[in-house]
Amino acid sequence: MMYFTIGLVSLLTATTTASPLFPAESSLVERRQGPGSYYAITGATGGIHPRLEVRDLEKAGGEPWNLFLLAMTEFQAIDQHIIDSWYQIAGIHGMPFYAWDGVNGNGSVGYCPHNHLLFGTWHRPYLALFEQNLQKVAQSIASRFPTASRTKYQDAATKIRIPYWDWAKALPTDQPVVPTSMTNEKVAVTFPNGTAAQIDNPLYDYNFHPLDNKEINGTASTAQGCDGSGKAGSLENLHNAIHNANFPGHMSPSGATAFDPMFWMHHANVDRQLALHQAIFPGTYIVSCVANTPTYTISIGDQLDASSPLTPFHKNAAGDFWTSNSARSITDLGYTYPELANSPTNATIVASIKAQYSGPSDVLVTTSKARRVLQRETTPALKELYLAEINLPSYGLDNGIGGAAPYNVLLFLGEVPSDVQDWQTADSFVGLASTLGAPGLQVDQTTTHTIDLSLALEKAVKSGATTEDDALEYLTQNLHYKLGLGNFEINKDQIKGLKVALISTDVEVAQSEDTFDRWVGGFKEHGLIEG
Repeated sequence: MMYFTIGLVSLLTATTTASPLFPAESSLVERRQGPGSYYAITGATGGIHPRLEVRDLEKAGGEPWNLFLLAMTEFQAIDQHIIDSWYQIAGIHGMPFYAWDGVNGNGSVGYCPHNHLLFGTWHRPYLALFEQNLQKVAQSIASRFPTASRTKYQDAATKIRIPYWDWAKALPTDQPVVPTSMTNEKVAVTFPNGTAAQIDNPLYDYNFHPLDNKEINGTASTAQGCDGSGKAGSLENLHNAIHNANFPGHMSPSGATAFDPMFWMHHANVDRQLALHQAIFPGTYIVSCVANTPTYTISIGDQLDASSPLTPFHKNAAGDFWTSNSARSITDLGYTYPELANSPTNATIVASIKAQYSGPSDVLVTTSKARRVLQRETTPALKELYLAEINLPSYGLDNGIGGAAPYNVLLFLGEVPSDVQDWQTADSFVGLASTLGAPGLQVDQTTTHTIDLSLALEKAVKSGATTEDDALEYLTQNLHYKLGLGNFEINKDQIKGLKVALISTDVEVAQSEDTFDRWVGGFKEHGLIEG
C-alpha cells in the first residue's frame, strides 16, 4: 500500500532498489515490435492453476511464497517507460490518462468503466495482463537459481497466479482483516544466489521511479458509469466499500488505486466473486445498457453489451479486443479458484460458500407469531429479512474542483460513538456503503446499495435488547447513519439526494446445505432512517 495521498505526492523521492535480485540491465523487457503489432494478453501459461488466498499462500511458504515476493519486487522495478511495466499497467486504470497499446481516447479520464455493467468483466483481462507479466518475471528469476533448487522454482513459476485477498474471510478475533503480509514494511526473502535478507515488502507499497508530479496529481480521476439500480446492490458496490475503507494506503481515490499492490489482490477477490456467481448461475451474464458517463474510450450514449470491446485489452497482435463474451471462461486465461477447481457440481460450490460465510439471510429467522403458526403447517419455512436500502448520489459531495468526492454512509444499530475514529470498531456498527466519487465529472446518478441487518438483529435478540416479535419496532427506533471518509465526519447537509430506508422481504429458508435461501415476493418499505 502506498502510504501517501495524492495531495502529498510531491513529498516522495525517486527510489531505486539494489539487491542480488536485479541484473545490471533487465532482460525481461519486451519492447513493442513496431506499428500494427499490438500487445497480446493471453494470461499466465503452463496450464490451469488456482489463485490462492494470500494468507494460504504465505502459510504454505517455501519456493512459491519466496518467488512471489521476489517477482513482485522485480516487477515493480521495471523501467516505467516500458509498456508492460508495473507503472504502465497500473496507469491503464486511471491516471496518468495516457493511451495504452495505441488505444486512443478522451485524455481526462481512465479506461476503467466504473458503474458500468462491464465493470467486472473489464477487470478480467486487466488482471490477466498483470498475471502474465508477474509470471514472466517469476520465470526469469527461477532460471537464476542454482541447479539444486531451480526445478522447484521453475515449477512455482509455472503455477504462480495473483493471490486474492478475501476480506470477508472468517478470522479469529486476534487476526486483522488486512493480512500482516500486506502491512509489514519489511519481508524476509532468499535471493537466487543464496543470500537471505530483509527487503522492502512489495505487497506494502510501490515507489515511483522516477516520480513525475505532472503525471500523478490530484486534479482528475476515473469516470463513473451506467446506473446501479435495484434492491440487491451490485458487485461493484461491494468492491467500493473496500476502496473507501479506512486502510492506510492508496486504495482511494480510484484514479491512482491500481498502483497500490493491495489493488491487485482485492480485485482478484472481486473476480473470484464474479466467477463463483457465474458457476452457480450460468444462465446470467452481461445485459445491455447505455453509458451515461464517459471513460477514456466510452462516450455518453454508447450502447454496451457482452460483445463490447474491453479496451484497451487486445487478445492478439492483430488487434482484436477482449470482450465480456470472450472473457467469460476464466480457464481460458489459465486460472481458476479453489472452490472451482476440478469442475465441482453446483451443489458442491454452494455448500463451499455457505461453509465459508454466513449468507445474506442464514443468521436469524425473524417471524411474527402468526407466521410461526403458519410455518407449522407449511414448508419450506419463511422468514423476514430486514435490509437498509441506501440510495447514493454519485455526485453527492462536491470536491471543490468541479467533480465529486468519495464518501461513505456508515450504518449503526444503537448508540453511535462520538469519536469518528471509533465508528467502524463500535459494537453498534453494522456496515457501510460507498461511492468512489468522480473528480472532473458532474453526473446526476444514483446507485442503490443494501446492507443486511441479520447479524446486528441476531446480536440484539441474544442480548435481550429486543425479541423477534418486536424486531421491526426495534430497528425503526435504533437504526442511525453517519457520513464520513477516513477519520473525518461529513455533514449530511452536504449530500443532496441521499436516502437511507428500512425495507424487508420474505425469504424461503434453504432446506439443505447445498442450496441458498431464496428471496420471495416483493419488498416492503418501513420508512426512512434518520441520521
